[in-house]
Amino acid sequence: MAASLSGRAGPGPGRQPAESAARALAGLHEFSVRRSEFDEAERYYAEGLTYTEGLELGVFEACLHGWHCWVRLAQGRWDEAEQLAIRYNRGRAQCLAGEPAEPDVRAGLIRGRRGDERGGLEGAGRGLVLATQLGEAAMAAPVHTARAELHWLAGRPGRPEEAAGVLALPTGTPTRGSRRCPIWLSHLGVPATLAR
Repeated sequence: MAASLSGRAGPGPGRQPAESAARALAGLHEFSVRRSEFDEAERYYAEGLTYTEGLELGVFEACLHGWHCWVRLAQGRWDEAEQLAIRYNRGRAQCLAGEPAEPDVRAGLIRGRRGDERGGLEGAGRGLVLATQLGEAAMAAPVHTARAELHWLAGRPGRPEEAAGVLALPTGTPTRGSRRCPIWLSHLGVPATLAR
């Protein structure tokens, strides 16, 4: 597929088509992950990594690792999810306009699901601080929902401060992440219309 997206690859005059093809593959991968279409996500992940290898397109490779971490989390493959989070963190400096809170949230969820309540909440807490400092409402909803899951795992469901954090977001704020946001928003008692 990548060959059909770009006529040329590599540095120099062909770099722009190469970046466009890498961006397209990363976008298709992200879209598949968000829709929980994991077979498609696996295909675009493998193809995207193969294509970006050796082309100095690290930003797209980092994004592929970051989104694929969610696939492994959803599949309960936590060791692999953790390795992908580490690989994403190595390249995250290149993701200029990416989602800087996400690595901490991913790491927090992995730790929390493994029974490390303190480490889980610390990771998600760093994500919340960063989202708040940046004033990025779209980043805040997934952080609150991740924290809600971590509290639930620790036996403390229905955290009002997480629900309040989501309800304080501007109307129409997208809940980035995957389908996990509506599930945890419903656990918090947030109206279904806000959970979409």
